[in-house]
Amino acid sequence: MSAFKKRRTAAEDTPTASSTPTHPWVAHMAKHNWTLEEVAEHAYTAANFPALSYVQEKQAKFKRPTPQKAVKPVTTYSSSLEKPAKKPVRVFLKNEKEAQTFDFLVVAANPRELMGYGLSGGDPTHCHQVMAPTKQEEAIYSKAGGMHNSYFQTTVIKVPPSSPVLPNVVRFVPAANSKATGEVMGFRNETAKTYWVKGATEEYVTFYQLSDPEQPCATLGQAALEAKFNDFIKDPPDWCPYTMPKETPTVFNTAYFNRFPKESLDKGLPWDLLDLQGQTFTSFTHGSSCFESVLQIYQYLEMLEEKGGLPTDKTASVAIVGAGPSGLLSALFLTRKGFTDITVFEKNHDPEEDKPNLYTGKTRTVVKKQGVDEQEVVCEMGTCYLSPSYAPMVNDLKDFFDGTMYAENHNVYPLDQNPEKDPSFRGLIATDQFAKDGPVQRFADLLGEGVKVPKGANPFKDEGFTSLVEPIDFAEYCLLKAMEETCIGPPKHGPLGGKVPLWEVKLAYNAQRLECTIGLAKDMVKYNLIHNKLFGDATPFPAERIPETKMKAMTMTFRDWLEFNGLLRLTGFLQYGYSVQGYGTLENIPAWYGLVWVQPSTLWQALSDKVRAAVTKFVPHVDLTQKGEVFALKKGWGQVWENMRPVLKSRGVKFKWSAVLERIERDGV
Repeated sequence: MSAFKKRRTAAEDTPTASSTPTHPWVAHMAKHNWTLEEVAEHAYTAANFPALSYVQEKQAKFKRPTPQKAVKPVTTYSSSLEKPAKKPVRVFLKNEKEAQTFDFLVVAANPRELMGYGLSGGDPTHCHQVMAPTKQEEAIYSKAGGMHNSYFQTTVIKVPPSSPVLPNVVRFVPAANSKATGEVMGFRNETAKTYWVKGATEEYVTFYQLSDPEQPCATLGQAALEAKFNDFIKDPPDWCPYTMPKETPTVFNTAYFNRFPKESLDKGLPWDLLDLQGQTFTSFTHGSSCFESVLQIYQYLEMLEEKGGLPTDKTASVAIVGAGPSGLLSALFLTRKGFTDITVFEKNHDPEEDKPNLYTGKTRTVVKKQGVDEQEVVCEMGTCYLSPSYAPMVNDLKDFFDGTMYAENHNVYPLDQNPEKDPSFRGLIATDQFAKDGPVQRFADLLGEGVKVPKGANPFKDEGFTSLVEPIDFAEYCLLKAMEETCIGPPKHGPLGGKVPLWEVKLAYNAQRLECTIGLAKDMVKYNLIHNKLFGDATPFPAERIPETKMKAMTMTFRDWLEFNGLLRLTGFLQYGYSVQGYGTLENIPAWYGLVWVQPSTLWQALSDKVRAAVTKFVPHVDLTQKGEVFALKKGWGQVWENMRPVLKSRGVKFKWSAVLERIERDGV
């Protein structure tokens, strides 16, 4: 067009009230103050709009459109979710000249690596681009989207049993977790976790390290983190009773928890990604699409199935990149819909070669035999726990989980109902958690020689003391942390201005402790009510875009969000419930991710457990069937995927192991 030719404006193109229904292009011209030429240009190059195709206002049912993503005119189809005449996806493997062609592509591996952007803290020059992105994909997965990741490293060692026997199966150090620079932040005793195994003469223990490249002085790389672990185990702190291992440790290092920063969440990038699902013959189901957890991946696939984003033509051939949990669940969802022509490409070798260990993606189940009967002890180096929120998924996939969530003597069992360890299953290290001038430490100074505080809230019964310098049981830690965040502490002087009498300090302590006990339960209910107001019953998050003004209330740090909503009593509960699995700290992670992960069913169950504990204290024979807040699998997470693969094969799914992708081509890109 000549530069001197008059440009048509939205006002000139807007039809009158008596004319035909408004064309979406005209609506966008008016909304964004664009010219007709600019709208047309974006229709070809960006397809930024959710409805560029012309739809009459009186259409009975609106179907989510899927315009072609193209940088130049190409042959178009009615929908990229439908099977086109010519297969638009071509997968080239290394050392193979001919491409394998497909109708649709599911990306269940990390898109940032496939597109050549690399990972946080990595060397981008060493990252080979396998798949060219569209402009919309580039806006999400490149530096412009701000997505970044941490690194999680686990180490399994075999050690002599501790003496005396530890009261805890798990120990967690919130202070080390907050640094996220590679320090050992806790451990889980896998042998003690398997409490039905008797007569074990040695113990297997899994240690955790977390490193975030955005933190100053973060240690990166498996070798450097191994060196930091070796320094730790040579001279362990008091909370770790174990010494150097008796054999070479097993180590697993992985990039972990891809997430958006606050600014990208405010702009709605999760929904930008949701909008492009299914376009350009591609869906993205990797954990980075939502949240790095098997549960959230499952829930995200449910959302894609309901809202659109997965292919619809059951005769279509589908390529899935990645045979980890995301890839297997994607294949399962498609086979349930009737798809039979599915090929899964995985860069790693066939898991059969790793047996008896069971490896699948970030699931690393190391299987050992211990005890007088040589029973299996599973060491989970990757995927590990389940919460009550997992119940619908486990029950739906019960054939793969070898049972349902709350069934007795099944594969899924509650760790915090261990008859030998409960309530000491979890121990938290209180280093730097109680300020010197804070209420808990001031009570300790007056009542416990500066290092302990009384247990219980009954002034007429001595229930002992809780040491602040030794591991604290989880429930007790949650309560003391609630007091730290919300209580005023002991009075500073007596009734007449002199020294505070001891009876008055004890009375103040018991009163504030009781207040926090009740307040903690009330705040669990309040959290769930607020969560329901923000998310409704949607999981993992609402499919309808949340406006930026409302998102900003959910993208402040999780701690700021708790303070804003008067929920600081939940700090101790969430320090463990959210942070222990490497998802960041309350002080630096956007509250959005906390709300996605900590779903109401978990807090309802925690509240139920507290009520049951209170009731059974006075009525010991009462039986409330659903018990537990933390669950594990007797056979390990690896067995779930081991059960799933043959079922998928029987439904026509083909697996290509050790598949090195050279490039992936898609029509229109």
